[in-house]
Amino acid sequence: MPIFPAARAWRWRMRRKCHPSRDKTPFVLEDSTRRVEFHYLGWAHTRGDGFVYLPKEQILCTGDAVANGPYNATGDANLANWPKVVQAAQKFNVTRVLPGHGEPGGKEVLDGQIRFLIELRKAVQSSIGQGKKLGDLVEMKDGKPVKALLPLPDGVKHWVGDFLPGQVQDTYEEITQAKPHGEIRGGK
Repeated sequence: MPIFPAARAWRWRMRRKCHPSRDKTPFVLEDSTRRVEFHYLGWAHTRGDGFVYLPKEQILCTGDAVANGPYNATGDANLANWPKVVQAAQKFNVTRVLPGHGEPGGKEVLDGQIRFLIELRKAVQSSIGQGKKLGDLVEMKDGKPVKALLPLPDGVKHWVGDFLPGQVQDTYEEITQAKPHGEIRGGK
């Protein structure tokens, strides 16, 4: 499948967004009928999270920075910054949110994603403050997290699933090592 020149330019610019001081957003494609804005709002799910906003249609495409359900992979994330990125996305005037995973919805998808990330971090931070170690928060088998032992509030259960043990481990490591989890895994 060919890559159109405008899309190629956007991909090049978005790759450069990994170094936010190098460029500005949004990158805009516009003709007489439609405006498409490509925004980089910060490091969330990965360093390259991009958002596509269609102002006329009031649609926001979030990529993996927002999921509607238990689909958040956190291995390359900046978990402390992720809710801030999604909060920045709330500034767009949208009626439809098309998440990277899960069903489309409205602004409530953004709200739920933020709540989940905040509650996850708050629960892990509180446990660390109580002197708990990683083994107190997740059950490990062969060096991998297999079961979360950390309860989260019912209000975020829609975002809790099979990834929770890894999400708890990644959050624990990010907090205790005081750097984004994506850097812990070797990324710069």
